[in-house]
Amino acid sequence: MSIFRSPYDTAINQGFDQHPLIGTLKVSLAARNLVPSEENERLYVLTNDYHTNKEIPSFEHPIVFTYDQREIVAVDARVFCRQASPLDPLKIVNQAEYDICVARGDYTVRAIYDKPKALLLVNSLPLAAFSSWVAGALTSKLSLDMNDEKKIRILAAFYYVSLFNSQEKLNEQERHTVIGMISRFTRISADQIVPVIADLDYIKDVNDFCRVVRDVTDSVRTRSINGTLLLSVVTNTWYGVHAKKIVAVALEHPPTWLALVLACVKGLAKPSSAIYRLTPISKNVERIVGKNGAGQIVQALEAARITDI
Repeated sequence: MSIFRSPYDTAINQGFDQHPLIGTLKVSLAARNLVPSEENERLYVLTNDYHTNKEIPSFEHPIVFTYDQREIVAVDARVFCRQASPLDPLKIVNQAEYDICVARGDYTVRAIYDKPKALLLVNSLPLAAFSSWVAGALTSKLSLDMNDEKKIRILAAFYYVSLFNSQEKLNEQERHTVIGMISRFTRISADQIVPVIADLDYIKDVNDFCRVVRDVTDSVRTRSINGTLLLSVVTNTWYGVHAKKIVAVALEHPPTWLALVLACVKGLAKPSSAIYRLTPISKNVERIVGKNGAGQIVQALEAARITDI
């Protein structure tokens, strides 16, 4: 198990051939048409510049590749920008979606260059929101009882932690630490968490998560849970450009999930710009955060975009 370097490495995107896209990006880098972001020198943001990068096909997620012995992270923000002519300035026409696109890139850079667990520990909200998002969607779809809902919430939290770990198994000290973290972040007592994850290894991807849910709950209602079902119940929890693909990737790529959570808490901190406030993900975040406290969480999540090394 490990944090996926790129959304294109996730189980959900297994069928995507990255090589043609990476090839065009490398050509653009060699020609110096693709340049680092002013805010993050390790991130390359494609904009709809009138002169350059028209030969690069569009792509929805941050992509990671090696060039000149460096790890390169690139995001495609061209759909959110416009330049009417070579003499006109480049304009961002969809600021909210542009911000999410760039934040996904920033968090991906941090996950690659810094210790991945730094993103796990930045704040309790992303883990708590992830576990209640997944459990709530499945509970609503399958009419699960409170006992199964709580088990799935615990398992989703454990799965989220698993995405930040490179090993397969936990020793007893690590298991004790994980149980304590899940308890603090979700406010579920350790006594309830221990029997659910006591015998589990780290969960490797969304399909493995669904298998573990079926095994642990051992319920007639949860026997139908698989990757396809889980995707179907979460894809309408967000909206915007590439929304369904982004939400699907968020199940396996924590940097993507962090960017969505950041967009939600920004909306809570500044309601006048809360364009995602009515989405199920944002409503879920608001239930956890409440009416106050969003400002401090925004500061913590924004600071986590900065790579220290």
